[in-house]
Amino acid sequence: MNNMLEQLKQNLSAEVYAKCATALPEEYLLKYKLDEIITDCNLMAGLNQDSDYAITINDGESSADNIWQIKLLRLNDNVSLSRGLPIIENFGFKLLDEKPFKVNVGNNDHVYICDFGVEVLDGLEGKVNDAALIEKLKAAIVAAFKRDVESDSLNKLVLYCGLNARQASLIRAIVKYLVQTNLPFSATYISDCLKKYSFTSRNLFNLFEAKFCPEHHSAAKAGEYQQIIQAELDKVENLAEDQILKAAYSVINAMLRTNFYQTLEDGSHKPYISFKLESAKILNLPKPYPLYEIFVYSIRFEAVHLRGGKVARGGLRWSDRKEDFRTEVLGLVKAQMVKNSVIVPTGSKGGFVCKKLPDSKERDAYMAEGVSCYKQFISGLLDITDNLVSGQIIHPKQVIRHDGDDPYLVVAADKGTATFSDYANEMSLKYGFWLGDAFASGGSAGYDHKKMGITAKGAWESVKRHFRHLGLNTQTQEFTVIGIGDLMGDVFGNGMLLSEHIKLIAAFNHMHIFLDPNPDTKVSYQERLRMFNLPRSSWEDYDKSTISQGGGIYLRSSKTIPLSQEVRAWLQVDAEELPPTELINLILKAKADLLYNGGIGTYIKAETQSNEEVKDKANDALRVNGKDLQVKVVGEGGNLGATQLGRIEFAQKGGNIYTDAIDNSAGVDCSDHEVNIKILFSAIMQQTGMSVEERNKILESMTDDVSHLVLRDNYLQTLVLRTAVYRARYTLPNHQVFMRKLEKSGELDRKIEFLPNDLEISERMADNTGLTMPEMSVLLAYSKMILDRDILKSSLVTDSDFNELLINYFPRHLQENYKDFILSHYLRKEIIANQLANLIVNRAGITFISRFKDEFNVPLETIIKAWWVAYNLLDASRLYGQIESLDNKVSAEVQMKLFIGVEKAVERLCRWILGYVKNLSSAAEIIQKFKPQTTELEQNIANLIRNEEYPEVRDEESSYITNNVPVDLAKLVSRLGFLPQVMDIVLLATEYKLDYELVAANYFAAGRLLQIDWLRKNVQLLPRENKWQSLARSALFADVSKLYRSTMELAIKNHNGSTAAWVEASSDKMASINAILDELQSYRVLDLAMLSAVIREFLNIIG
Repeated sequence: MNNMLEQLKQNLSAEVYAKCATALPEEYLLKYKLDEIITDCNLMAGLNQDSDYAITINDGESSADNIWQIKLLRLNDNVSLSRGLPIIENFGFKLLDEKPFKVNVGNNDHVYICDFGVEVLDGLEGKVNDAALIEKLKAAIVAAFKRDVESDSLNKLVLYCGLNARQASLIRAIVKYLVQTNLPFSATYISDCLKKYSFTSRNLFNLFEAKFCPEHHSAAKAGEYQQIIQAELDKVENLAEDQILKAAYSVINAMLRTNFYQTLEDGSHKPYISFKLESAKILNLPKPYPLYEIFVYSIRFEAVHLRGGKVARGGLRWSDRKEDFRTEVLGLVKAQMVKNSVIVPTGSKGGFVCKKLPDSKERDAYMAEGVSCYKQFISGLLDITDNLVSGQIIHPKQVIRHDGDDPYLVVAADKGTATFSDYANEMSLKYGFWLGDAFASGGSAGYDHKKMGITAKGAWESVKRHFRHLGLNTQTQEFTVIGIGDLMGDVFGNGMLLSEHIKLIAAFNHMHIFLDPNPDTKVSYQERLRMFNLPRSSWEDYDKSTISQGGGIYLRSSKTIPLSQEVRAWLQVDAEELPPTELINLILKAKADLLYNGGIGTYIKAETQSNEEVKDKANDALRVNGKDLQVKVVGEGGNLGATQLGRIEFAQKGGNIYTDAIDNSAGVDCSDHEVNIKILFSAIMQQTGMSVEERNKILESMTDDVSHLVLRDNYLQTLVLRTAVYRARYTLPNHQVFMRKLEKSGELDRKIEFLPNDLEISERMADNTGLTMPEMSVLLAYSKMILDRDILKSSLVTDSDFNELLINYFPRHLQENYKDFILSHYLRKEIIANQLANLIVNRAGITFISRFKDEFNVPLETIIKAWWVAYNLLDASRLYGQIESLDNKVSAEVQMKLFIGVEKAVERLCRWILGYVKNLSSAAEIIQKFKPQTTELEQNIANLIRNEEYPEVRDEESSYITNNVPVDLAKLVSRLGFLPQVMDIVLLATEYKLDYELVAANYFAAGRLLQIDWLRKNVQLLPRENKWQSLARSALFADVSKLYRSTMELAIKNHNGSTAAWVEASSDKMASINAILDELQSYRVLDLAMLSAVIREFLNIIG
């Protein structure tokens, strides 16, 4: 021993010798060779608080080549065998023995040395001599012990194929992603497969490096590796292994960007890996496919962000579904895309799961870890997102891109992240991201959704619409409500304050059940208001003295809950007490006017669905079938309160329900307005020097205006759905055609969206029923999304005709003061596309564009321009406004007839314009040219179409007036069927330079004298049971228009415009016409062939 110390003294510095060598135990000095001890002493001396691990690997003492020695040194903490064993074995070693030593190196410091004797697999023995590999292995083992990398079987790739720890982590990130797909294997099984095929795994990384390494990327090299990998895959015989390897290969091929090669200021790599994927290229992904997704992997968390398009927005949620959080996010993004059809961006959604959370009882530490993971998730997104500086795209550093420019990334709060927007904006500002604090809406300098009550107000527009059609005004008449949520919550708390006539008879959340069988509406409203304004509250804080007899507040944790006589009578049960879950189940099935969901969870499914399909285990015992609901209306302020099949089942039994995407879209709509307003302000601030404080003051002043703009969207969406359902039975063929088109183009999967197949549609046609409101809600979203996309691709978004849509998107203050900035907004095209798509679908219907594409062989731009001209010439927005002002003043059915009358008038005029106006390049010029005459004739229409000459007009007008429609509006709408012909009159008067009133009087006289009006009426009565009948009917309408025009032109050319004079002078022709019509009128029913032949003959006669 003394001899060994003497040799150590000669070979070590005095400091190292004194500190380390003299502290070594005798057993250690006797066991190991001099060179090994010298190495150990120098390693011990180099340990400190920042570098507390050291390691050596050599071929050990045994003569056997497959026995190695791994010696791990750690400062001030030992390495237990229970921890060291799995880590060592995960690197491909079999642990044979462990020899622990403790060395006191002074200053109360100790070095713990663990000497592991390990066995390596046959064929790997010689790798101990591969110095480069051993350095990778040493670094990887230390990283695993320091918890910088995960300890799993993928660490074997370091020894098996020479990857370093970070490179193995890239493969691990791919495995973690694959677990979130439909690949039916566990992470362990996938990892074992990639370990077994380590040569393929190495080449998978080589392909990744050839695509993305900033220094060595090469398309040629990538192609070579793809050929090598493909050849290897061809040799795989096991089906499961083939599936796994191909899936991993598809992920790398689908990768577009990664932060893998980015480094921090100190040169170290980031503690997480993110990569962007083109989703449709990945094998085993469930439908629908987002356009892009970004996966972020870290030892502390995993996350995914799915985007439906380049311009997309949606919330990031703190998920608790570690095994399938992508499935959760996919379901949410599908709903988000539907919800976002009303706003500029399409849907996106993100979710993250934390893997190293402290005990939830340690609230501060628990939240701190969640916030930290959230911020790293945001960083992972921003790392690989383009920036925009002074209008120029700036690409992220050390990122090789395999896609185009992509600078739009916006996030929002969601479940678990309601207060995180400021953290997201903090990261945005740290990165210098161009959106600044517009990156995450709802932060401290944004619109507070709870304070505005915007989501609840949007849902209430749906509630009001439903009840309006039931003959009840929620703002003046009492109605009973069952609620889900608590009064502290945004959506429920605000929702229960939106009418002073709510009779809240029951409610529940995750903690309490509230019962008030006969509430005093005034007293209960005041108590709800008091509760909502408390800083924090639960149902326990509700003043029980205000609750009616037999009511109370009960804990859901109770074994049973007593039922009063009043509650038993309401629930129609005899039991005097029930377990909380049974009570809630009965409450959901009880009689009431409204079920309002402002909470979290899925409570309604279809009878055909199992609870397992719903994937909300916490509420399995509470959940009810849609057919068992006894409420009249369901309002979905919260997300996912019902399955789509549950909604459909409720609607088919007569219930009133849209979807959550329709009901609670106001929140996302408000956020989108905030983002786009802030984008506008960034340009204003840059050019005018406006301060952030001044901007924030203006933002706050526009709160009410923004709220109005948002709720207007909710009003119009529920209106178009109601008009669609009102005529659902006879428009079902149009909906079928529309769905078939979308399926053919790959844009719709009816099965995924729970839309009826062709057999089911045939059954509904036989039953004389159409699509339900929930089904219409889905089609509405698809109609808007696809039209929005197609408009964005067209020249319409750069056409000044539609600038007013862009300007009107913003609050009035911005319109009046910053119009030029609005016109140069970064998302100018996207806003115009969205606003135009929404206007057309809201006012012309879900299938308008689809039908007109079938009817006219013209570009989309032409159809839209023609509709825009017709809409403005008839001043449709004014007419719609007059009808909307009749809410709760006339019956909803009368309003539906009025709305549809205006819609059809615009549609018919649009059809006429497409037939007769040759140049639509400038809609504004056409409108300006013909608007005065059109307006004048519209105002005089009652004199042109007189009641005594048109009994059907007289009857319709009388019906409207009897039902409290203002006289002027009744006169106009009852004649709207004739208004499209006004444009023909204007064109004829202009062309032949005649007085408009003269042409109009004789034009309509022709309709009466030649019985063209009668023909027109009968064409209108033709069936539209399929696409071809509708097209033929439209063609006949066009021919009828030709009859009017041709007759009028003959009168103009030969008799100074007098139709009567032409009739008198054309006795032979009139005799032929009358003979045909007399014969035709002898038939009780006229069909398409008969009318078509007669109209053609009529045209031939008049020449």
